[in-house]
Amino acid sequence: MKCVILAGGSGDALWPLSRKNYPKQFINIREGRSLFQEAVVRNLPFCDDFYIITNEKYRYIVEGQIQAFQGLSYQLFLEEMGRQTAPAVAVAAMCIDKEEDVLVVSTDHLIDDGDYNGTILAAKELLKDDNVVVIGCDVKNASEGGTLKGHSAFVCRDKQVVKFVPNFCPDENITEKQETENSSEEIFLDSGIFMMKAGVYLEAIKENAPDLYKKCQLGTDRVRLSQGALLITKTWLSTIPSLSVGEVVFANWAGKKVNVVKAQFTWSRLLNTESLAQFEPPSLQGPSIIENSKNVSVLNETENRLVVVNGCEDLVVVNAKDATYIAKKGESSAIRELMQQHYEEQKDIFDEGDIFYTTWGIKETLNRTEGYMVRKVTVFPGKEIALHKHEKRSEHCSIVSGNATIIMDGITREYCREDNVFIPVGCFHCIKNVFAKDLVFIEVSVGDSAGQKTGDMVRAMDDFVKLGPAYKDYLWGGTRLFEKYGKKNKDNKDHIIAESWEVSAHSAGPSIITEGNAKGMTFPKYLEKIGKEAWGWKCKPFDRFPLLIKLIDATKSLSVQVHPDDVYAMSVEGEYGKNEMWYVMDAAEDAGLYVGFKEEITAEQCRAHIENGTLTDVLQRIPVKKGDVIFVKAGTVHAILEGLLILEIQQSSNATYRLYDYDRVDKNGNKRELHLEKALDNLSFSVFPCDCKPAGEPEEGKGYARQLLGECKYFSATLYTVEKEAEISLDDTSFSAIVFLEGKGRIQTEKQKSRFKAGDSYFIPAGKKVLAIDGACQFVLSRI
Repeated sequence: MKCVILAGGSGDALWPLSRKNYPKQFINIREGRSLFQEAVVRNLPFCDDFYIITNEKYRYIVEGQIQAFQGLSYQLFLEEMGRQTAPAVAVAAMCIDKEEDVLVVSTDHLIDDGDYNGTILAAKELLKDDNVVVIGCDVKNASEGGTLKGHSAFVCRDKQVVKFVPNFCPDENITEKQETENSSEEIFLDSGIFMMKAGVYLEAIKENAPDLYKKCQLGTDRVRLSQGALLITKTWLSTIPSLSVGEVVFANWAGKKVNVVKAQFTWSRLLNTESLAQFEPPSLQGPSIIENSKNVSVLNETENRLVVVNGCEDLVVVNAKDATYIAKKGESSAIRELMQQHYEEQKDIFDEGDIFYTTWGIKETLNRTEGYMVRKVTVFPGKEIALHKHEKRSEHCSIVSGNATIIMDGITREYCREDNVFIPVGCFHCIKNVFAKDLVFIEVSVGDSAGQKTGDMVRAMDDFVKLGPAYKDYLWGGTRLFEKYGKKNKDNKDHIIAESWEVSAHSAGPSIITEGNAKGMTFPKYLEKIGKEAWGWKCKPFDRFPLLIKLIDATKSLSVQVHPDDVYAMSVEGEYGKNEMWYVMDAAEDAGLYVGFKEEITAEQCRAHIENGTLTDVLQRIPVKKGDVIFVKAGTVHAILEGLLILEIQQSSNATYRLYDYDRVDKNGNKRELHLEKALDNLSFSVFPCDCKPAGEPEEGKGYARQLLGECKYFSATLYTVEKEAEISLDDTSFSAIVFLEGKGRIQTEKQKSRFKAGDSYFIPAGKKVLAIDGACQFVLSRI
């Protein structure tokens, strides 16, 4: 069974324990564990894969807390904005085999005494091929604390939900009333836990919210991200309706396809600090004295700050390290409105707490004041703090546990527990943890910038970076990228990769930096860090990174499609148009491409051919072989046919309009969407000139031969062949992007080097430098 964990949230419900950038599902509530970690560990016995949906800004928190589960198989979905639960679960379901059982759980509740395992197994017993099973909680047992008002509920009869109540209002006599009027009916609260097959959930969305289904289907086709995460962009999310699972599925299928299992455990929602205080979590039982008071609750996060309450009634007192909240019981939820009213003046303390997750570990502020700061720093196994320096502060590090490899001004030393390291102002340094356990040290910063929220860190800039690709496993993909280049898409156990986005800053699949000071950073974030000047002066006209480079394995033919030009794409899609160039890396016997029409036709004739399924009869089929080059201008109808391995260099755009897809269906049995009207708006109906030769003649250089493959105002691409060693001079006009097609060896500059093999990709910022290549190889260098 697969588990979908909903871990969004705004972070204001339990302030000051939670913050906007550190919401309640991630704070330490359960004896060193968070509600998110509880949701994982509780479902490990049933589920072999976890699909975690959260806000993009919580990515490093999730990845940090997942460190506690060795070998956990998970995929991360990152939302740039929230659109409730129905779209989130739909996107996850579209990435799961439709016959798989799926358990959906939320992270905003506490589950205590009882038989959780037995409840889930009972739900699994009740699950059929066409129904949804919800876990319902007894109203009487769950209603303590006044947290039920406005919560959703189910009216049930004989294990079937007959009515969904979206805003349940508790009534002292409601159960009695139900028993009197209809003794066979019961009311259960919605626990936020339900189960169904992935295909059944998608059927419910398609039936009850067809527009949402259509948009989610398109979204999963566009936004897959490498390294197990899928970025669900704000641009796309803003186009879809904000709907809950309850209103789309439970409300419409009640009385037909929704069954209920009564929870055999204690369930409670954490809506505010008052509801949390009922459970007296051990991690929030810092020192306190309550005298001459009635109905007062204290939550104290600190260990050395005493809270004293005297002569008070009906209060909840919440004390964090940097803020205290005192509210009358029954009114603690008003903190949301208070935060909105005073947000601008207290933004920092509302947004940030003392704990901050990064790509490499955790930073926890222990003390901060003007002139100095003390932090506890944890570096996860295999991670490193990238090479950097501070211009206005020094640091003194004391190792508490684990082992550190520290590089200072080019000198590497090893440090262990109780060792002390002084890092002076202006010293470039890097801290690595190459061992299997956490590295923990206390860092004392002293200087003008210490204690300030905005730091003075200066990253060391690499001469080049190695990139990790974003993978796409479309239905026409194959296994050659795995077999030939060792590329592994961990989201597909059969190693099927249709496209490998090698150099990509596009939100639908950004590359990841895999080596150097920016290791772990997304390529768009890296480009932002180095600044637009490092792209080269030729890039000044572009408002975003202009290039996208892919490897394409067409085991089956791609759809017949067309791309728009810049004017149309910018006005309709909000991104660049798409001119592209193909270099044939490998080709089966008799392989070919559809490019343009055999002879000039009209739009009406083209529409007729599409509607009667004869479009391919009028397309020009061009036979190709290894080494051929084809430049496809925007507006040209085309399709890559089966048996081809292609290097594609294109404008950074995902604007594609399908005209014909051979009546194929996806893994969920649905035909892929066509975009007929948009395609016809952009098609050029003239004959395509057939020329598959490189644009330039071979030239000899210093240890290499090169040949211009193709160029246009958007990019140029050159094939380099190195027999043994070569030196290539670069300049400040443009960045360079390299994809190695064959061979292995070393790529280096005066201050940096890296080992490469066929299939590796690199980005080199603009600047006057000499790039040395050591080893027989072949690669394509692209630039503006």
